[in-house]
Amino acid sequence: MYADGVFAGEFCLEELRISHNRKHMNINPKFYPYWIQSLIQAVSELDPEFTPELGELWREVITPGVTFLGDGY
Repeated sequence: MYADGVFAGEFCLEELRISHNRKHMNINPKFYPYWIQSLIQAVSELDPEFTPELGELWREVITPGVTFLGDGY
């Protein structure tokens, strides 16, 4: 929803951005690439229709939101 510019997606990601920043849960953005890779690996293991191209689409959709989170650190 965030990638599509839907208000609910933006609102929820803003809440995550706040909760993950250094004043709250202090999740350093340097760990986000590992999270993305782990998510894509889990999808690849659980989705029988997974392809490398689909993995790249996942990465493409997730990256702007993860960047947004990191920018709030």
